[in-house]
Amino acid sequence: MLTDHSVSQDTPGSVVHEKRIDAVGPRRLYASWPAIICGIVVIPAILWLLSLLGSAIGASVLDGTDAEALGNGFGISAVIWMTISGLAAFFIGGLVTGRLCGQDDDQAGLLHGIAVWSTATVLMLVLSYLGISGLVNTGSSIVATATEAASNAAGSLPDPSSMNSQRLNRVTSGISAAVKREIAEAASGTGGASLTEEEASQAINALDPNALEQIGWSYINDDAVAARDTLAANTNLSEQQVNNLSSTIENKVEKRVQEYKAATAKAVETASSYAQAVLWAAFVTAALGLIATIFGVMLGCHTAVRLHTLAVERSRVVAR
Repeated sequence: MLTDHSVSQDTPGSVVHEKRIDAVGPRRLYASWPAIICGIVVIPAILWLLSLLGSAIGASVLDGTDAEALGNGFGISAVIWMTISGLAAFFIGGLVTGRLCGQDDDQAGLLHGIAVWSTATVLMLVLSYLGISGLVNTGSSIVATATEAASNAAGSLPDPSSMNSQRLNRVTSGISAAVKREIAEAASGTGGASLTEEEASQAINALDPNALEQIGWSYINDDAVAARDTLAANTNLSEQQVNNLSSTIENKVEKRVQEYKAATAKAVETASSYAQAVLWAAFVTAALGLIATIFGVMLGCHTAVRLHTLAVERSRVVAR
């Protein structure tokens, strides 16, 4: 679009004609990759610097003998510091990109902010996949937190499957001991069944570890019939003796089995709640990182205003 700014002025003894034509054309947005790369380089540098500061502060105020602070308060403080550090780093990186991109348009700032955040995210994902994320994870960036939240959450807690296996082994061992004890008490006349010492000794010797484990699994799965059948198949006891022993054993191990099931359900619920909290926190911090980057770029663009009016013709004629 051309704009004519011709001016004529009459003065005593002369006529001044001044002509100026300004051309205003569409200005296309473009990606300034040098500015984007500079912003991405700034992000891990700031993260590393703030990480050193946080480590120095933590080492100065942390009491190594306070186990509770190490397990609870210090962890929360570290998460807060990492979040603040990530937001600050992304904001400063975006600010650098905005100042260097050479565009003062809000749309340009928005797009450059998204480009910086997206490129940093992809870079973190690639480095994590290649197993070298430790080189850039010193600052514990928001992007790394988002991409590795699930694995870090699993590693920070005791392994639920390992805990469940240990608890299960204790329960099955307790049931095995209860079976042997009940058979021995039956021989002494204090149990629910009546056995001779020879019958009791033969029954205990006939129950190998596999049979005892199978009986324990049956009670854990609320299958008393299977437990009774296993006891009958591995001993020479009569049907009545097996029934009496099974009834007594079932009553004695019921509390132990219920406690195991309650503890297992609680562990599963705790792990699920923790995983949900970590994933939601990772999503929120990643979104805040994107917002901080965009805000930094837009602020940088507004503080580096350029003029884009081009004077294509200007003439001054003086007639006397």
